Amino acid sequence: MATVRIEMDNEQLITLVAAMTICFLAGIEKQLDGKSAVAGRIRKVEDALGSLAALNGSKLPEEMLVLGTNAYNHAIKYIASRIKGVKA
Repeated sequence: MATVRIEMDNEQLITLVAAMTICFLAGIEKQLDGKSAVAGRIRKVEDALGSLAALNGSKLPEEMLVLGTNAYNHAIKYIASRIKGVKA
């Protein structure tokens, strides 16, 4: 696996991490009954992360979007490979 080094400031880091975390949570939320208490709490966390990114975030350059997308895809594949019965 190749190593990519990229510098980012705090605002870019907040934006990237918030976006990735919201994507993870949205995936979990899709699996739940939309009216469940857990789904409601997940939505509140997603909203809080969105607010954090809106206050402290920044626009990401294309190379960071590609990096974030690749990191997200690798994380999902890794998680799926560790869940019994799921093929990545």
